[in-house]
Order: sequence, then C-alpha cells, then structure tokens
Amino acid sequence: MIEFLVFCLLAIVGVILAVAGIILLPLVLLGLLFKALLFVVMLPFRLLGVAVGVIGSVLVGVGHVLFYLFAGLFGLLVFVGALVAVPLLPILLIGLAIWAVARLVRPRPRPVYAPAPHR
Repeated sequence: MIEFLVFCLLAIVGVILAVAGIILLPLVLLGLLFKALLFVVMLPFRLLGVAVGVIGSVLVGVGHVLFYLFAGLFGLLVFVGALVAVPLLPILLIGLAIWAVARLVRPRPRPVYAPAPHR
C-alpha cells in the first residue's frame, strides 16, 4: 500500500512538473527571445560607446603629449632666458640707476590748463 501511495505522490508531482514545464517553457523562450532582441537593438549603441571611449582616450593621450611637449619647451625657454639674463643683470642695474637719476633730475611738466576746483 505504501508503495502505491509513493507512486501516486510521484505521479502527481510528475504531472505538476509537466504542467509547469508546459506553462513555463514558452515563457522562458519568450524571455530568451526578448533578451536576444534587446541585445541586437542595443549593440550599435554599445559599439558607439566603445568607439567614443577609444577616440576620447586617444585624444586625451595626444593632449597629454602636447602638454608635456609645450611644458618642456617653456622650461627650456626659461632656462635659456635665465642663462642670457644673468650675465646682463649688472648692465641692467646700471641702466636702471641711470634712468632713475635722469628722471629725478628732469623737471616735471606743468599742465597747460588746470581747471578751477568746484565749490
């Protein structure tokens, strides 16, 4: 008798699983079809995103190279300028002193017309 009850219980579980399979199999296939369709629709946008990312990375790399190139050239220009300016510094200081003395000695120009103050 127990074997018969176990057999009936297993038969009922099998029927339930078969019915569930019949109901769920089309839903699973529809889900797979929807995922495949969504993948095909979104694929151009993914490829566009990859292309924009690659192009952006290349542009950033080129920008870094140009920045370092110009920074190096500016540093070299400052270095050469310092090499040229340091020996000329005494001449520059003597010229500055002569200019300051000449400015102090020269009389100030008088204004041609001085308006009366407002009262």
